Amino acid sequence: MVRHYIRKTERCMYPDGYILKAVKKVVAEKQNVCDVSKGTSIPKRSLLKYVKNFLANGIQDEFEATTIIGGYQKPRKVFSSEQESNLSSYVKRASDIYHGITTTDMRRLAYQYATQEKCIVPLSWSVKKEAGRDWLSGFMRRRQDLSIRKPQATSLSRATSFNKHYVDSFFDNVEVELQVRDAHWLQSALHYLPQGSLFHHILSFHEFILRNISSMVPLLVLLDPPIIWLDMSERSVDFAPSFVTDRPFNSSPVPSS
Repeated sequence: MVRHYIRKTERCMYPDGYILKAVKKVVAEKQNVCDVSKGTSIPKRSLLKYVKNFLANGIQDEFEATTIIGGYQKPRKVFSSEQESNLSSYVKRASDIYHGITTTDMRRLAYQYATQEKCIVPLSWSVKKEAGRDWLSGFMRRRQDLSIRKPQATSLSRATSFNKHYVDSFFDNVEVELQVRDAHWLQSALHYLPQGSLFHHILSFHEFILRNISSMVPLLVLLDPPIIWLDMSERSVDFAPSFVTDRPFNSSPVPSS
């Protein structure tokens, strides 16, 4: 299946509830199938199939009638609309508290969330322990409130996220984490990490999934504040640091519905 499919015909393109009304004329009002077919411009054989599906499923809702009784079904998605909204809210919250999620982190998060929700995932997800690039492309296309951007040295997002409340909360969490771990672990970490790499400035940026700012914003002129973070290395923590407790879902890096 191509990534960006363009429909070439207008088959089965009926207004919402149009097929259900035609089916009810045959089932409830006992009208002739040929007469209803001529009046609604729905082919006779298609109308008979819709009536058969209606009687087999007992559908009464217009949305279900559009996708089950007649017409083409929507492509099978891993997550429901509600689950994708939870993922979108998690990403926006992480962006607001200055912990942006990269595209690779988003794919790992999607796989963990699908595993938690017991969703049916492709085999490649289970092998690589992350969602595919095609899923991420479709997810970003469906979620217009998100965008992939590279943080700039001077931006509205950094100005609103890097404030006293979030910085104090971050260092409180770091202090708690360091108190939990013993002195031997801290000494070993400082020994293996390069000099000055535990707390440092972020000089190079990766692309993050951030809240989409569609409206024009005033030009902000401000100094580049130091971005202080804790490099725990991949050997000790996952992509979502455990000491970042001020996030939308406190129990785990995977959002819960």
